[in-house]
Amino acid sequence: MEKDQEAGGGLSNERYVIMRLKANEFRKYQGFTDDDEEYIRLILKGYEYGVIPKNTTKGIKQKIEKERNSLKVLAILKKSIPYNILSVERPDQPIVSSKREIILSEYLAGEQKNK
Repeated sequence: MEKDQEAGGGLSNERYVIMRLKANEFRKYQGFTDDDEEYIRLILKGYEYGVIPKNTTKGIKQKIEKERNSLKVLAILKKSIPYNILSVERPDQPIVSSKREIILSEYLAGEQKNK
């Protein structure tokens, strides 16, 4: 708590962004896809590991303070935080890739031709 008071007594930009991402209205939003939820999880991990720059966080905070729509907040995050910095390995543990493989197949039903 002393650390916050030394920094001016206000809520740090990073803490504000993390609190917004963990807020019930954001976490429980039904419009997110599985990939969106994975991206949000990666952002939270990025803050935990300290890989997201402070200037980026400051810009995000300024934009999302005015925004209540969860999808627009997600769009701001995706514009501001490049995916490649979120895949940085933690020194003591390799990151497991979360890319998904989609297999498209086609089944044709209909007339069978006699040969």
